[in-house]
Amino acid sequence: MTDEGDLSGCYDLARNQPHQPLGALNSMDGPLVKRGLHRLQNLAKVLCFPAAVLMLAAQVAVPARAQEPVETLVAQIFGTKDAAAYELQAHVRGMFSLTTGGGFIAGTAAGTFREWRTPGSRRWSVTVQELELPWLLRPFSGAVRASLEQRVEAQSEAFESFQNYDVFISEELAGGQYVLVGLRRDLVDEAITRFGRSVDKQDEASRRAIARWLFTAPSMRSWITRPGQPYVLKVVTDESGLVHELQVSYERSQVGMKFSYLTVSDQAAWKEVLSTFVNSNAKGLGRLEGQLRLGFADYKVDLTPRWQDIDRAEKDNRAHQSDESNQPDQSDPTQPSVP
Repeated sequence: MTDEGDLSGCYDLARNQPHQPLGALNSMDGPLVKRGLHRLQNLAKVLCFPAAVLMLAAQVAVPARAQEPVETLVAQIFGTKDAAAYELQAHVRGMFSLTTGGGFIAGTAAGTFREWRTPGSRRWSVTVQELELPWLLRPFSGAVRASLEQRVEAQSEAFESFQNYDVFISEELAGGQYVLVGLRRDLVDEAITRFGRSVDKQDEASRRAIARWLFTAPSMRSWITRPGQPYVLKVVTDESGLVHELQVSYERSQVGMKFSYLTVSDQAAWKEVLSTFVNSNAKGLGRLEGQLRLGFADYKVDLTPRWQDIDRAEKDNRAHQSDESNQPDQSDPTQPSVP
């Protein structure tokens, strides 16, 4: 039976990286041999990809025990089209820290948190109203405030896009929790175009199998690491749709969030959030590590929000963020705004 190690070796051959030395062939430096090797490599590309898809599809089709379908889990997270809408507000207070090669920065912040769900959508935002910084950094308080708000907003947007990724169940955990991994759809499309069949682009089961192969094969790790939007999202959820962990992977950085919950008016609400991030090469700073811990209190839930009020509140929040920032917007979300 073909295993992932065999597939990895097969793809290495397709990338002109054979596992076994070709000494006998290399000694024959004729054009006929070179053409033969080139055709062999092309054949490897054609054969390995379908083999990988078939193997992984078989693994997914016969789980150790019954699993929730991935579509059901994603729908539970974001709410089906007929799910009840709500808006939740709370006071938030937290501590943050940044560690660079040049030192350590820490501070505290307080403000308001807002989460809202509409049919098939779930978003959140934070507005920083109080900020405590070391006195040398206080002239940059506007930039720090805007950076914190934008970072929370960026993770909300990344999470919202999860349902537009090619998602598969990576692992089933104890307590009815699942690890869902989403790979950018354009990466799966590119892999199918290069190695597979165009018909697979329209088949969700094939796309999931291909996404799993791309994510798990060691030889494909560097291939899927791309600039721009997060190339991989990882979510730990349960059958009720509660998200316990979120991990967002960019080309040069990774952001993780862990959530604990309490119940407010029959709605699950965040009790505490721990967010960590690592940037391997932040502009002008080198390696950068940070942590943000938020605690919530004084909850208020509106179970009958009007759509126009939600839209207006979101626009007002974006306008507030723009007014508070004294730095131009950054197009690269992987580069933190650090004074």
